[in-house]
Amino acid sequence: AMQRRIRKDAAGLLKGGERRTKTLRNGATFRYHVNMPLLGAFGVLKGFFAGLTGIAGGSLLGPFLILVMGIPVTVATATTLFSIVFTSASGTLSNAFGGRIVFEYAIPMALGVVVGALLGARLAGRARNDVVRWVLAVVLLAVALKMILY
Repeated sequence: AMQRRIRKDAAGLLKGGERRTKTLRNGATFRYHVNMPLLGAFGVLKGFFAGLTGIAGGSLLGPFLILVMGIPVTVATATTLFSIVFTSASGTLSNAFGGRIVFEYAIPMALGVVVGALLGARLAGRARNDVVRWVLAVVLLAVALKMILY
């Protein structure tokens, strides 16, 4: 009982802040809390790692929003994609001015990303929250294993 209370108190500290309710177009309703100062601080960390590693931060922000903030998976993935626009724009400008982008590779890949993101977002809007969470977990696990074993 004591361990459960400590865990609940820690979760309350992290999830403190504004109480939110989000109803999706499919009728699913989610309740969660948003701690804006913590979210802003994590944004700085996300931006730093994005600039350092070239990962736009979705692999960090998505799990943070879901696991720490308790934001529904479909809302977290959409929010993550929105934030990546700004991360990518600032990183792209910095790298373009530094001459580090090979546009011969980047342009065809970017066109493919647009098509894939549109299809993925459409599917995510129709999929159950737990299915999207499992897909995200499997992809992150596969990437982590590949990075460790590489």
